[in-house]
Amino acid sequence: MNWDSEITRHKKARGRDMLILAHYYQRDDVFAHADTSGDSYALAVSASRAQARLIVFCGVFFMAESAAALAREGQEVFIPDQEAGCPLADMIDPEQFQSALDMITRHIRRPVVPLLYINSSARVKAAVARAGGMTCTSSNAELLVRAILAEDGAVFFLPDKNLGLNTARALGLPEHEIAVIGPKGPTSALAPDHRLIVWDGFCNVHVRFSHADVLRARSAYPYSRILVHPECAPKVAAAADYAGSTRGIINEVEKARAGEVLFIGTELNLVRRLSKARQDLKILPLRESGCVNMNKITPEKLAAALRTIDDPESPYRVTVEPDIARLSGVSLERMIERVERERSAV
Repeated sequence: MNWDSEITRHKKARGRDMLILAHYYQRDDVFAHADTSGDSYALAVSASRAQARLIVFCGVFFMAESAAALAREGQEVFIPDQEAGCPLADMIDPEQFQSALDMITRHIRRPVVPLLYINSSARVKAAVARAGGMTCTSSNAELLVRAILAEDGAVFFLPDKNLGLNTARALGLPEHEIAVIGPKGPTSALAPDHRLIVWDGFCNVHVRFSHADVLRARSAYPYSRILVHPECAPKVAAAADYAGSTRGIINEVEKARAGEVLFIGTELNLVRRLSKARQDLKILPLRESGCVNMNKITPEKLAAALRTIDDPESPYRVTVEPDIARLSGVSLERMIERVERERSAV
């Protein structure tokens, strides 16, 4: 069966009534069918502004949930594999969040603002919205943490510890103002002067990159540049030449000079795609680390989702309870509004 031909046929028949979104980490044979691609922030914005009635999300489930939360009346969201989950998103639930927040607010003298990485479930996004917090992505975490701290608030950053710690390092926050908390409580006593409290979660893809990988790359190519995602361990991010969002890494590759050697510490599908796009560079993975869940979306599954898109019982439709959808949408909208406001003020 020629899945590509079937997908193309469905796209042509639907025209502007359907929008296929794909995350940068998707495999090439799926990514090729995207109408819009991007990182988590770009896709959240695209979903919030989409005019199409049917949105097909090629990514992992929390992303499709976010699109469903932002969808307007009459819009429907689909994902080609509902089992494409995210272990990081499963590392905290609403009850754990509330318990940790209660503990933090008992010890911190400043107002505490929860800042939730978008790699999280709709239920946790809703809980964060109820607590007055908002969502963030790796591309805007530094901007939002800086803005909250400037207002003399404290930040409860969850669920990715490394992103939280690397954001703190980028902002020059001293270690004595940072604490780590997890399901079993804080790793050390919470103090009134703590300004950033991070949850003890991690990304399976990015936690695999080690400081030894950086040393091996430097040894093999002393004049190479190393670009990593801030979900990597702080020691890896500190040793790299650049630590930034997926879009930021792409920008660094796009402006690299011909002949440069780049090692990239992020999801393998993207590294390989960048290598194909810039054959005048030598682009190598810092380590081969792929996302099993991103790779669950295949052309065959995408074709199946498009084939059943009019079926009220389609197994690919993403539904979120109305109250959860409304509140998780609030946490996402607060992010978009705050980011756009902060950027326009610069």
